[in-house]
Amino acid sequence: MSDTQRLPAPWFDHDDHLIAGRRIPPRLWRMLEILWSERGRVVPETRLREPHYGPRTTAAYIAELHKWLERTPYQIDSRYGFGWGLVGPAPFRQRVRAHYPRGHAAPNSASLTAAAQALEAAVAEMLKAGFEKPAIIALVFELLALR
Repeated sequence: MSDTQRLPAPWFDHDDHLIAGRRIPPRLWRMLEILWSERGRVVPETRLREPHYGPRTTAAYIAELHKWLERTPYQIDSRYGFGWGLVGPAPFRQRVRAHYPRGHAAPNSASLTAAAQALEAAVAEMLKAGFEKPAIIALVFELLALR
């Protein structure tokens, strides 16, 4: 895959096949690469299917890939009867709101901005202290998983 077609860092690591700091199975990585190369378009099930698997198996793998992408700003868009597409990045507020049940208030823009500024300041301090970027990214993802 050429550099212009590579999935964007820090969410994806091509050399180690990582999504948000976690190693993804090779079959799912291949599906993700196909979806990325066709981003903005619907990819038919036949293009994503492994030669010896059927359509239900492909749908199960897509569901698993969807779970892997939850920690990134990218999502899989399902088009029933047509296929799947990779969309994103979704606006940050939209992604935050998606995690709140109907009737519960999501954080307002001011609190999200303050949290983002605090995170930026903490990362800057960690960089000054000599931490390497992969370690900082892994720590941030661990903190997000604790929520």
